[in-house]
This record gives sequence, structure tokens and C-alpha cells, in this order.
Amino acid sequence: ILKPGGFVVIAFEDIQQLKQRNLNPDVFCLYTTEKVKDLLSKSGFGTEIDIMSKSKGELKLHCVVAKKTT
Repeated sequence: ILKPGGFVVIAFEDIQQLKQRNLNPDVFCLYTTEKVKDLLSKSGFGTEIDIMSKSKGELKLHCVVAKKTT
């Protein structure tokens, strides 16, 4: 439970990389950065959602920082 004004930080690999791993769909849900942003927005984080992406070689990682508004 996060109070209004609190922050959540989520780090995850790029969906294209994860798709190549043949992960069990009964266990793993794969999301694009836009879908993560949309889910957070609908969960009380409003528009204060920042997504930063970094690449190193073929590896691409994303980090989301979101501030709870409600």
C-alpha cells in the first residue's frame, strides 16, 4: 500500500528481449513500456510517471519512477 505522494520504482527488461526467452505465459506477463505507463496511470499514479531506458550492447533495460497521486 502506497500513500499519496509516495514513489514506486520498477525496473524491467525490454519486451522484445523477454519474448526471445520463451517464458511460460502462465507465469510471466510481458508488457511494453507504454502498457506499464498506462497500468500505473489507471492505478492512481496520474501523469507523474517517468520512464528511462538504457542500452548496453544488445541489452535494453527500462526503469519507471511514478508518484502516487490518489
